[in-house]
Amino acid sequence: MKKYLTLTSLVCFLFLSACGGSSSDSATSSNSAQTTPPTEDLATPDAKPEGSASISITKGEQLSLPQQEPLPHSLASQGIQPIVDKQHRQLILNGLNSGYGKDSYMRRFWETPDDLRHEAVNLGYNTFRYLIFWDHVMPTRGHINHDYLDDIEERLGWLHDEGFNVIFDMHQDNWGQQCGGNGAPAWASIGETEPAPGAPWWIMAASPCVVDSSNAFFNNEDNIQEEFAKAWRAVADRFSDHPAVIGYDLMNEPTQIDAIADQMVHDMLDGATTGLLNFATLWTSWPAWSGGEPENGFEGLLKEQIKELAANEGITVPEIYVDKISKVLISRNKADWGKLNAVREFEGEKLTAMYQRVINAIREVDKDTFIFVEPFTVSVNNGDPTFLSKLEDPRGSGEKKRLGYIPHLYPRDLDLSGNYQPNDFLTLQKGMKTKSSLWWKTKWLGWWVGLV
Repeated sequence: MKKYLTLTSLVCFLFLSACGGSSSDSATSSNSAQTTPPTEDLATPDAKPEGSASISITKGEQLSLPQQEPLPHSLASQGIQPIVDKQHRQLILNGLNSGYGKDSYMRRFWETPDDLRHEAVNLGYNTFRYLIFWDHVMPTRGHINHDYLDDIEERLGWLHDEGFNVIFDMHQDNWGQQCGGNGAPAWASIGETEPAPGAPWWIMAASPCVVDSSNAFFNNEDNIQEEFAKAWRAVADRFSDHPAVIGYDLMNEPTQIDAIADQMVHDMLDGATTGLLNFATLWTSWPAWSGGEPENGFEGLLKEQIKELAANEGITVPEIYVDKISKVLISRNKADWGKLNAVREFEGEKLTAMYQRVINAIREVDKDTFIFVEPFTVSVNNGDPTFLSKLEDPRGSGEKKRLGYIPHLYPRDLDLSGNYQPNDFLTLQKGMKTKSSLWWKTKWLGWWVGLV
């Protein structure tokens, strides 16, 4: 049942959900555990045992599955091929997410070799989601930072020594450091940080720097996605043969402001309130004297409501943030807020196109490593289905295809209350069984926090 019948509630959830409840400025330590969903939704990369505690993929090797009775959870009936070892045991990747978003030399993860040994031996983890950053891979447009890759390779050796399987995650939160977050380089950012003193970190997702920079990226302005693809190509070229590396997670929790707004209207507003919002947007115009900026007679009232709501929550929202959110809401004058059309346009078109570009670049130098893609975080983090379109793997289709779907389970319940709710897991299972989600033959729940 939809709740929050006032238009002002939309803005609160725009701010709250912009990063889907993702990590704070310092990306998570081992207290954010990686684990797998229930076994009926799990498939993992082709693997073989290298001892009693760890699993590694042998690149270029086709795994021949033994003949056996169907597994009780009927993975095959869902179009998912389970991976088993020579004893017919299904493999499960279970591990950690680690790295620092900023203020750390080379953005290194905090663990020492002794820490990694403790995590492998005493905690039983065998998988490590290794946060890497575009601004360190390519600090200057077109130029790869090989010193950074050298530093990564040293730590990969530590991980390999302890039997970890490594999945690289090209991490971002609130776009990049120039916008107050982490991930994207300064040359790929528009504007600068606009501080929001006393406000939660996630409110910066509504800042003009984050909004304008991410819009430019997903619209591929100045062919910027080609540079992102080159950065990934360099990482894959360097580490494709490393025995610890089993996968690439192309972008952490991708978001775009119009999609966020659309999802929140759908989830939080009743039909009457949504209708009023859509009616108001029909009055938007782009007069020549405004320099191309949208104008709407309802905008002033909306701004006052945004500020009043924030004040009631004890948050002071910078005026420039208020202006940006109001412009987003009035700019889409298709009278379709809440119909998830903006979500479809972002996820099914722009995000999919970017992923395909990066997949093609990686496959030029690495034919075998699994490539994982994340859906639009605001919807799928809460268990909703994905609108990602089908992606192609240049290495082939069917069993040759090595693309994985790697959603996070980090719902609003967790951000608001600090705890998961039972329905979160049921909703996730339902969302992963939709037609679009079932295109993905390999699924790994990429971020399930609070289990250590």
